[in-house]
Amino acid sequence: MYSIGALVLDISIIGVIIWIVNRYLNIFWEKRERSVGRKVTWFCFAISQIFIEFGVHQATIWNTIISVILVCLVALIGYQRGKNKVLIVIILYAIWALVEMLVFYILNNLSNSKYETGELGSVISKILMIIIVNIISAYWKKKGNNLLPPKYYMLLLFTPLGSIFIALNEFYSNNQGQGAVNSLVIFSILLLLNISMFEIYSQITEYLTGEKERTVYIQQSDLIARNTAEQKKLIEEFQEEKHNFVNELIVIKNNIENGDFENVVLNLDKIICKVDNVQSISNSGNSTVDAVINSKYAVAIKAGIEFQTKIFIPDSMPMDQCDIGVVLGNAIDNAIDAARACSINRKIIEIFMEVKKGALILIIKNPFEHDIVKDNKGRLLSTKRDYRLHGYGVSSIKKVVEKYYGEVLIETLNGKFILTAIMNMT
Repeated sequence: MYSIGALVLDISIIGVIIWIVNRYLNIFWEKRERSVGRKVTWFCFAISQIFIEFGVHQATIWNTIISVILVCLVALIGYQRGKNKVLIVIILYAIWALVEMLVFYILNNLSNSKYETGELGSVISKILMIIIVNIISAYWKKKGNNLLPPKYYMLLLFTPLGSIFIALNEFYSNNQGQGAVNSLVIFSILLLLNISMFEIYSQITEYLTGEKERTVYIQQSDLIARNTAEQKKLIEEFQEEKHNFVNELIVIKNNIENGDFENVVLNLDKIICKVDNVQSISNSGNSTVDAVINSKYAVAIKAGIEFQTKIFIPDSMPMDQCDIGVVLGNAIDNAIDAARACSINRKIIEIFMEVKKGALILIIKNPFEHDIVKDNKGRLLSTKRDYRLHGYGVSSIKKVVEKYYGEVLIETLNGKFILTAIMNMT
């Protein structure tokens, strides 16, 4: 009967070893899709672990060397290009060896330790490696893990710590005869439970990351659709003005032919006045910046919102024009929404842009009269009803700014909302 328990435990240990290695490698590199080499190397590694667990059944220096070589092959063949693959694999096994050494040293020196501690030491060391690999993953991918509060990750650690306690208690209280089978099966269950818990956490994090990306995509699509509608309306208005202008010229021509110079002067004054009223607010020379600001200005003046601009930038900058459009467009849209809702403060949006010491500096000030809502981390939350689609305007700005190793600063002062974005161009 003992062999049944040992069989279950050995199979569980093999599965846990493969899971730990796979989880560790996935932290640093992307898998090669449909790679025969990846499948072959993983198969060879799995066979080697089966041979070690069922054949040799003990750790030796040669077993470790063979495992390191096979995992290096898995990393080199089965994953996308990356630096220091061999070194990173060696670090994994160095940590693993150190953990096992410490675990067996402690177990062998515990008082009243009169039983063989091989299985217990193996189980505890695997549980500790599960913790270590997940801590490395959380640190390496900390941006994605921020979707769930860190306190939940800390609570998750109670599972492996509790498992170690249960394993120790089971081993020392029930280590003889029939009880050994139960102990080995319980060890197997504890190992699989820890893998399941961390795998569920990982899947939840990936799901939330995907949901955030989809929400940002929807929000950006909404922004593009709004900009497209604004541009279309401007074109339609231009075509209408063009048509009216032609008719006015026909009238002037007729007045000239009839010698009615008084009406000619009156009609020309009307045309000049109309042209003066339809002027661009931004003429920096940078086509992207001018297009975004002028299109937003055309929308703002219809809502009774003034623009005040001070723009000192070159005609071209070493930055993706779409990135500039996302930052500027989102920032002005948010400013227009806030100013439009004002009933007391003067509806004016101040836009300042300049290049200084190799960095693009954007400052936008707008009035606001609604409450500023923040989450427990101090991040701004949308006050719109459909907050799930509109809560990522500032997040989108921050994402682009981070791409250029910059910073976004937000402050409120005397009824004004001030957004400052700094993006490095070098």
